[in-house]
Amino acid sequence: DSSEFFQPEEDSTEEDVESQPFPDEYNPELANASEYASDMNPTYDLYLQKTTEIPEHILEPKYLSSNIFEKVIVTSYPRSGNTMIRKYLQDVTGVITGSDHDVRRKLCALLVDKGMKGEGKVNERVWIVKSHFPERPGYIKYMANKCIILVRNPMDSIISLFNMLVTGTHNCTMIDEDFEKHNSYFDMFMTDQIIEWRDFYSYWMDQNKVPCYVVRYEDLLSSAKSTLLGLYRFILNEKDLEGTLIEALIENHTNPAMKKEVYKPRKGKANANKYLYKESQIKKIKQLAGNVLKRMGYVNEESSITNNTAFYSDDEDIQSSCESQLKSEQDQDVKT
Repeated sequence: DSSEFFQPEEDSTEEDVESQPFPDEYNPELANASEYASDMNPTYDLYLQKTTEIPEHILEPKYLSSNIFEKVIVTSYPRSGNTMIRKYLQDVTGVITGSDHDVRRKLCALLVDKGMKGEGKVNERVWIVKSHFPERPGYIKYMANKCIILVRNPMDSIISLFNMLVTGTHNCTMIDEDFEKHNSYFDMFMTDQIIEWRDFYSYWMDQNKVPCYVVRYEDLLSSAKSTLLGLYRFILNEKDLEGTLIEALIENHTNPAMKKEVYKPRKGKANANKYLYKESQIKKIKQLAGNVLKRMGYVNEESSITNNTAFYSDDEDIQSSCESQLKSEQDQDVKT
């Protein structure tokens, strides 16, 4: 199966976008990169070879000369670690990742400057494409066969988005004193965005057009190797990766000495921003999005399994959210 992701207002092409003026932050030369020769393109068989020897020609990420892989979209609510997972994906595979973002926009142009050469590319030269669809549609139509859903604790992603919009950068932060001074504005922003966060992940978890695999940002931080092994079983349609080249590549790129930072993150830690939230704001998050928090494993439920991401107590606010969601689904079933 495949599905189409696009900006509905116009049928743009990459050439249409690239014919428009670039922002000062964008240097088109930085998007240049080598391309695999047609007989050297990576393949499924290459990654699944039983070997620990990494071929030299895939050590440096390149563009494909043609794509034989299933197209994969990696989608997330903004500020959930999408750039970090892209760095892992393109370093492990040796294939540059794309995005459906418009490089005429300053923040997208800055990513090219930081080495994400595939910004704005969704064509056959890339295999995996970053998106924030449907929170923000991309500028161009393209087809996807699979979807990686990347999720992060909303207390971290929402405050990171607020900082990005306020500072106009990927990595600068308001000082705590200024944040407290403008907390009333943040409260309005947070109320709007937790609904966006909830609806974004509900959309992807409930759709049945494209097979999906969920990756949590916190798991990438704490156990990158096992998280990526599970992800590549999904991407490569292979249950057992033991002894394969892809396992060796993952082992190589999850070495603690090899940080996957495109830019220095504001915090880059799990649940690092809770201290900035008032109790009333945390209560509101649970009331408005408790059902999705629970689905994503962020609620402290009674279990024999240790949950290192149980950031929210399982109380009446969570239960109320789950009951509201169940009633909404039942009402929808009656209508249909």
